[in-house]
Amino acid sequence: MKSFVLLIIALGGVVGFVGAFSVSTPRRVQKDLKCQGGDNVDRRSVLFSTIAAPLISSFISPSPAVAADTTAAAVSPKDLLARLRRVPCFAIVDKDGIPYMIVDKKTRGATGYFFLTFRGALAVLGDAQRMAKEQGYEQIWADAKITTVPLDIALRLSLKKMERKGQNDISMDTIVDILPGLEDREDALKLDSSGKFNEQGRVPLFFVSEGMEAEDGSLPTYFSKETLLADWDRLYAGKKPLPRVKVLDLLDLFQSTMRGSSKLNVSFVPTEETMKVAVELQQRSLTAAYKTDRMVMVAGKSS
Repeated sequence: MKSFVLLIIALGGVVGFVGAFSVSTPRRVQKDLKCQGGDNVDRRSVLFSTIAAPLISSFISPSPAVAADTTAAAVSPKDLLARLRRVPCFAIVDKDGIPYMIVDKKTRGATGYFFLTFRGALAVLGDAQRMAKEQGYEQIWADAKITTVPLDIALRLSLKKMERKGQNDISMDTIVDILPGLEDREDALKLDSSGKFNEQGRVPLFFVSEGMEAEDGSLPTYFSKETLLADWDRLYAGKKPLPRVKVLDLLDLFQSTMRGSSKLNVSFVPTEETMKVAVELQQRSLTAAYKTDRMVMVAGKSS
């Protein structure tokens, strides 16, 4: 099992805008946003055309209901991807949008990462910056930044190997993994005893089977259990007990939808903070269009 700790170790250096990381308040996230340099981006890029300010208010809001009829019209693969497109995730790239990827010398392959939380991406950058400075090679990531990528793009890229070119036009096979927030992963492990959420690349989706049907009849699934609980409290204000919270994996959901075996009609609810950060990155032109054919190669820790 690949380790998130090894990921932090392998990322050797980052830009100077990242300081000590704190998870105390969203205000710190806003402060860190102000420290990123602003390059011009192509706002017509397909990767970012759907991340805009109106998205915050466009997500389907759950409403009180006896039960969501999740089997009446299971979501199609096309609709599933369309709903995921409105959910942003984050990647570490250089000024040209080329992602940093960790090279495995044994397999001659490289791995990149998408983060479901800005805090997660920022934490990795902060730890990597400090380690790179200590070891004297901080310039390798002198132009690094955090950019946004729609989750449907990240999911598609995570399902296949791709050949990319790195420094000196060295080509190798690459894969990407999607990483949830650490707290969200821990919540999933408490709810699912199978252990599958210990596997890197698993993305938990939290939901309850009744009481939160969306206006379009879909079943809202949450990337954060905390957000689900907050929405339940908002809807019922303590007047109705919370049903058992369940969890499913995004990859399992997508694969079953592609096979036509899924009976779920789901929608997706990201955290408010994730949406606000993604919009602010766009508004300040702090993003760069993610490149899929190239990479910045970073040596992994020797085993």
